[in-house]
Amino acid sequence: RCAVWAGKKYGCGHLASMPQTPTAVRAKPVGVGEVQVAFAPGVQVGFLWNPFHDENYVVSWRRNPAGKERDAPWHMREFNSEHEFERAGSKLRTVVEGLPEHCEVAFRVAAVNKHGQSPWSSEVDTQTLLKPSDEG
Repeated sequence: RCAVWAGKKYGCGHLASMPQTPTAVRAKPVGVGEVQVAFAPGVQVGFLWNPFHDENYVVSWRRNPAGKERDAPWHMREFNSEHEFERAGSKLRTVVEGLPEHCEVAFRVAAVNKHGQSPWSSEVDTQTLLKPSDEG
C-alpha cells in the first residue's frame, strides 16, 4: 500500500494509464436545477490492472431546445474523483447543480489525467424539474 501511495504522490500522475471513456452514463433529476449523473469508469482493455492509475472526470451539459438543432454550447466542470463522487457499486455518481429549471438537457462525461482527456461518452438526455408554485 505504501508503494502505491508513493507512486501516486511522487509519480505526479506520469505512472497512470491513459484515461478511458466512461460508460453506462445515466442522468436523473433530483431537485430544481439539479441532476444526478452516474457512470461506470472506463475499463483498461488489454492492460493489467495499474495500481498507479489516477483520473478525474469532466461532466459536460447543454440545453436541448425542443425542435431545434443540437448546437447549444456545452458547459463543463471537472470533478475530483476522490472527493466529489459517491461510489455506488462499480459506478460513480455526483450531482450537477445550477441547471436551468424545466428544460431538456444533455450530459456527457470524459476521464482526464496527466496524459490528457478520453473521448466523450455517449450523450444522455433528461428533463430538469419545475419549481413548485406557491399555490401547491
